[in-house]
Amino acid sequence: MIKLLKQSGAILTSRTHSPVAFRAFWISPIFSILLFLAGPALGHEVTLHFVGTETAHVSYNWTGHYLYSVEFGVQGPSGWRTIDSAGVGEAISGQVRDTGLEPGRHTYGFRLTGLVYQERYCDIDGQSVSGTLLFDESLSDFITKKDEFNDRIHVTVPVGKTLTIGGSAQGELYVYGTLDIQEGTYDKKLYDTGQRGLNIHLHAANEIANITGGIFNTYEEGSSFTKCKRIWVNPHKGASLDQVSESWISLHFLSKGQRLVVSDSTIHQIQCDTKYAVDDLGGGSGSGKRICHWRHVGMRAF
Repeated sequence: MIKLLKQSGAILTSRTHSPVAFRAFWISPIFSILLFLAGPALGHEVTLHFVGTETAHVSYNWTGHYLYSVEFGVQGPSGWRTIDSAGVGEAISGQVRDTGLEPGRHTYGFRLTGLVYQERYCDIDGQSVSGTLLFDESLSDFITKKDEFNDRIHVTVPVGKTLTIGGSAQGELYVYGTLDIQEGTYDKKLYDTGQRGLNIHLHAANEIANITGGIFNTYEEGSSFTKCKRIWVNPHKGASLDQVSESWISLHFLSKGQRLVVSDSTIHQIQCDTKYAVDDLGGGSGSGKRICHWRHVGMRAF
């Protein structure tokens, strides 16, 4: 019997090594199957960076598959749509601003042999937005999304990118690039907290003009506000306000050595403690002082 098995090739070693050879004989096809299934997950990536009211910013990378061609695309409410493709063994990568998305779930991924791998999905509802821009973007009538802890997910504008906003804009924006706020009113209450509807963190100098409402935090020198109304400014790194009316300024955020210039404006309220009021409103000019310049500034209650 042993001699017959040796001749058949089922066992290629002596009797004492046959159990090892027998296991190797069966493990080999199982390993091949696992390798095939794992192949689409090795060295391939899909990242969903930003989700807008009808837009998604997506990046993808496919290093190739040794047996099959592949499609990169999205499965939406109306079916599958191919965005890019590669042949057998070919690699593809890129970034896409996918626009005109209809309401519903959109799942991005690589499709081969009828299956979709590396899935990343977003839900489009025509209002909610979140994430970091890969491209310049325009938004109108939006609100930033909530996460599983019911906290707002902010939108980030990186260096070199521009976000243009208008309409009814509500939520958290972190701006390291350029923010273009269209003339309008952003004065709605935010999530029943009593805060204004738009909370913007300026980590780069920007010029804001002709708007009503919004909270602005300046973390870089050079930001200016002109002909604005009912805005709240927290000038961490200073700012200039010109022809601003019915607005609020929180001086206790002003960093030492920074400069705040307010001219031809009517301020509703200045928030500061006693020490800051003495140093700042007195116009102190020594080293490390927080310096405020007030020209034709009125104080009124509204």
